Amino acid sequence: MGGLSALIVAAGLAVFRREFARIGAQALADESSANALVIDAASRRAAVLGRRRWEGAGLQDSVALLSRIADGAADPADPAVRAACASEERYLRQLTLLSPELSYLGYWLARALAEARDLGVELVLRCGDVDAPDESVAAFWGELVRQAIAASPVGGDVIVGVFITGDGPCVTIMGRRLADVWASGAADREGWASEWDVLEDRYVVAIRPAA
Repeated sequence: MGGLSALIVAAGLAVFRREFARIGAQALADESSANALVIDAASRRAAVLGRRRWEGAGLQDSVALLSRIADGAADPADPAVRAACASEERYLRQLTLLSPELSYLGYWLARALAEARDLGVELVLRCGDVDAPDESVAAFWGELVRQAIAASPVGGDVIVGVFITGDGPCVTIMGRRLADVWASGAADREGWASEWDVLEDRYVVAIRPAA
């Protein structure tokens, strides 16, 4: 009887170990499948955001200019064509410097760069990898930048900075003729506070989470 009991215990342990190994393997397989789904979803989202960014970038003008030069319709020695090429080069350089980490803000900044080029305004971005916390905030910031560009005179510039403070993400916009943008209430949004200042002939606005 003693020997039989030992055999029963040994058999039970063997079954338990086999079942434990099966459950462990199934758990690993389920985790691997879940991770694959997460990676696939993230990849799809990144592709959509990337496509939105380039759609907002307005590359048609750059392509059209190169096509005109290639077809002989525009003379690369012409001062006007050279000036247009220099403008496109500055625009494309700024565009390619946008961090791929800007999942939310990238589209709006690319769109703002295209609009600034079309309006003859130089847009200088100092953002690094600091993104807006979500799409809604990115749209809020992006519309402010667009209004600042629209208010600027031809040949003027708008400087945009995005960085992290102790209160969270903060965006600053510097440019001329921003008083009307401020007066319009465009910077007013629940949960956010704006501060304005004047440095010589330029207005500076800082927008950060409200305390």
